[in-house]
Amino acid sequence: MEGNWALVGVETTVIGMAVVFLILIILMFCITALDKAVDNSTKKKAAGAAKNELPAAAAAPAVAAAPAATKSAPAAGIDPKKVAAIMAAVSAAAGGKALKFVAIKRVNSVPGPWASSAASELINTRQSYL
Repeated sequence: MEGNWALVGVETTVIGMAVVFLILIILMFCITALDKAVDNSTKKKAAGAAKNELPAAAAAPAVAAAPAATKSAPAAGIDPKKVAAIMAAVSAAAGGKALKFVAIKRVNSVPGPWASSAASELINTRQSYL
């Protein structure tokens, strides 16, 4: 009788694993189909937007002027939020191309109190081992 219970347990385990595996395969196909659908819709939108874009010669000077404004903004005392808003407006006027971050620079170099406390605790812990 105990051998029968073991057989039922093994059958239940195998059936459960097979069901989970099949559902994962079905989910994989659904995700692949949705990925292709989204790619097709974005390609169609991009093709429609390409027809409505300005010529490349007209868009290039506006985009090239944005980095120069960014470099001179801190020296002139302009708020960085205003510079970001101006860059977004220039980007939208130039065809709505997305801006890409090239580098991120920390404005305030002073660490916060939690970071200072953690750094001092780490230094003290390491010095106790010496």
